[in-house]
Amino acid sequence: MSSKLLSTSIHEMTLFSLYLKYILKKGDLLIIEEPEAHFHPENQRLLLKYIVKAVNQGLRIIITTHSEYISDQLNNLVRLNNITQNKLEKLGYTNEDMIKCEDLAIYNFKKTNDYEFITERINIDETGFIEENFSRTVDELYDETIEITNSSLR
Repeated sequence: MSSKLLSTSIHEMTLFSLYLKYILKKGDLLIIEEPEAHFHPENQRLLLKYIVKAVNQGLRIIITTHSEYISDQLNNLVRLNNITQNKLEKLGYTNEDMIKCEDLAIYNFKKTNDYEFITERINIDETGFIEENFSRTVDELYDETIEITNSSLR
């Protein structure tokens, strides 16, 4: 079967996993722009688990993302450090899936005016982090949905 017949996400995930396994080595730097492109939310979560495992094996990785799924999954992988081994296994995770907050840095590019942005480092602790841009947008969309739904029922 030709790789041209594969979906974009399967093709990209296969190439990524091969690159991780056979080319990159401890200490290398990998930069991934928008890893969510062409990925179903479930595959975004899976990809992030691979990325965290690679970081835990000594790879340095920088990603840029607009994905709430990636942000939320990353938050959960930080929070895994606070649960028992038994609960970790019940949730289907291993110690390799966890990332320590000190092994992570998150930055937000905040718009200050039409042509200017500032970089803000987001605080991370054992309870995770708060990323307000994604949360605000999701909340606004939810509020709008409720408003439209309530209006259409009248």
